[in-house]
This record gives sequence, structure tokens and C-alpha cells, in this order.
Amino acid sequence: MMRPIRMPLFFMAAALLFSTPIAARAQRAGSQHGVSVPDSDGSGAYRTGHYRNLFAEQGHTAEQTRAKIDAAFNQFFHGDKKTQALYYEVGSNANGPLAYITDVANHDARTEGMSYGMMIAVQMNKKHEFDAIWNWASSSPIRRIHLSATSPGPCTPTARHAPTHPRPTAKSTL
Repeated sequence: MMRPIRMPLFFMAAALLFSTPIAARAQRAGSQHGVSVPDSDGSGAYRTGHYRNLFAEQGHTAEQTRAKIDAAFNQFFHGDKKTQALYYEVGSNANGPLAYITDVANHDARTEGMSYGMMIAVQMNKKHEFDAIWNWASSSPIRRIHLSATSPGPCTPTARHAPTHPRPTAKSTL
């Protein structure tokens, strides 16, 4: 029996949150190929506050866009725990519910997944999910990660350190 493939949280985060930088790179590439694009005169999206909506440019309505984003959030945060979800609630402590974002390939929690999960929860205005991830991250050994070449980055879902191994690119993303 084949195991269903789940899309890593990174791809969801990239698709939902980083389409504007991708569009900007594509726009710059277009200018190299004779496509008319605005000059880099400082009147870009950051300065004007007007960001492109790639879904709208493809003809999708605001309702269709919202439905697509909500469906992706619900799948990864509240979908089937065996085939879809990456967000797992694991009880509570004195500060409230605890939840982590799993790394599907390694069956543990990583700083990148936890930070992407919190970033998505903020963007989606999902306070419960953000607070639960923050609570787990701030009360587990993953919180003590620092810029050390041997810092133990991944933790098991029960908040125990995975075996220590060199992590030359370890970063504290929380």
C-alpha cells in the first residue's frame, strides 16, 4: 500500500505568502526580454502599499481566492492527521494548548516549520493556532537553539531532543 505524499509546509508558505517577491523577480526578468515593466524608481509595492494579486490577474474573484487560501490552511492545519495535516495539537500546559508543525520526512519538529506555521497563522489571523505553536516552541527544548555549530535543532514531537549532530547552518528562526 502506497503512503500518500504530503506537500511540505514550506511549499504552502511559499505559495501563500511569497508570491509577490516571485512576481517581482519575474517582472525583472521580463524587462530583460523586452516586456514593459515599471522602472525601479522607488514606486514599487513596498513604498506604495499596492501589492499585485496574482490570483486576480488570472481572473479569479476575491471570493475564489479567499476560498482557495482557506482550503489550503484548513488542509494543512486541520485536515486528516494521517494524510494531510502538518499541525498537531498535543495537550496543554499552564499557558494553554500546545501544538507543533511536523517535519514529515524526519518525523520531528524543526525551527523552520515552527516559524512558518506561526507566520501563516499570523497572516491568516488564526490566534489559537499561533498561540498553541508559540506555547509548544517556547516551552520545549527547541527554544534553546542558538547559533552554535552543534546546537540540537530538531526535537521529537514529545519535545525531546533528536540525536545531536553538527548543524553548521543552525539558525534561531523563532
